[in-house]
Amino acid sequence: MKRHISLLFVMLPWAAFAQDPSKSKPNDLLGQGTFSVNVGVGGGTGSSGGTYGRVAPKAQYFLKNGWSVNVEGRHETNGRQSGYTGIGLTTRYYVLRTNKVTVFGQGGYFYGQSRNRTYTIEATPTGGVLRVEQINRSGTVNAGVGAQYRLGKRWSVEAQHEINVSRRSADKPTSLTQTTIGINFLLKEP
Repeated sequence: MKRHISLLFVMLPWAAFAQDPSKSKPNDLLGQGTFSVNVGVGGGTGSSGGTYGRVAPKAQYFLKNGWSVNVEGRHETNGRQSGYTGIGLTTRYYVLRTNKVTVFGQGGYFYGQSRNRTYTIEATPTGGVLRVEQINRSGTVNAGVGAQYRLGKRWSVEAQHEINVSRRSADKPTSLTQTTIGINFLLKEP
């Protein structure tokens, strides 16, 4: 028992040092005034059918520790049939912040243009393909959750799962569920 008590007194200062926020900076990637950029790629499924691919560049600025606003561009495609290109403003709040792992919730709004193409073969002696393209401009509400893993002083990798709901026309809303993997680079520390 004496060994355990003496070991406790030897280890206690190290445990206190590890908990002191001035000695370690677990949230310097998430601190007020921090500015970072991200490029994400991903895929998912939507209510309009098929699977989608996505490329999403983003700039992120922290208003407070653990709370950021993001300007994000998106380009999504479903083969040659349909696609979406837009820009949006989102906000994130990081609910769990450790030295290596962070967990966040995100919400936002995107505005962009979607296109749907239909191809039909004409029954003429020369044949031919008729392409009809429908273009819609609409807003999309976004909500998601994700996690980041810190790779070094300026780099982190993140995974995010989200749902986007838009109103393409008056008849019914459409939704798209996506998972995106991205890499972040810290441009400016506070």
